[in-house]
Amino acid sequence: MRPPRSPAFSASVRARGADPNGAYVDVAGDLDLEGRELLDAAVITCLHARPPRVLLDLHRVTFMDCAGTKGLLACRVRAAAEDARLVVVEPSIAVTRVLTPEVAVVLGVDAASGTSGSVPSRRLECVPCGRRTPHVVGEQTVGTDGGVLVQWWRCTECEEGNAIG
Repeated sequence: MRPPRSPAFSASVRARGADPNGAYVDVAGDLDLEGRELLDAAVITCLHARPPRVLLDLHRVTFMDCAGTKGLLACRVRAAAEDARLVVVEPSIAVTRVLTPEVAVVLGVDAASGTSGSVPSRRLECVPCGRRTPHVVGEQTVGTDGGVLVQWWRCTECEEGNAIG
């Protein structure tokens, strides 16, 4: 069953202070057939500036289907044709749920943990901060049989908040 449709898909293109050599696309809403066209347009806009990388922040994607997956792969091919690398940043659960292991590898996403690249992080609700912040892998609570019961995630903003991811 498909969740209620988001009021709008949005893809904003902006410079990212932490990565001056890359173009940044912030994506929100449903990444379906309609959203795929808008995503493609945003990536094309980024590629006009000839960046070495196009970063897609997908943490606010609320729904994605196979058309969205095809859109991500098409954007990757388009970026490669322009000598740029497409990098998925912080994919939401809605994104990782749809990706097959093969597609996740091609996009550089660890579908099991919802992370991308080599730095495992997630946006989680932090109780001490009172907002949704980036978290990195923290301690594990281990059972008597040696199995992991809880994987804790540590807030990068306040360093005191832990969450279960």
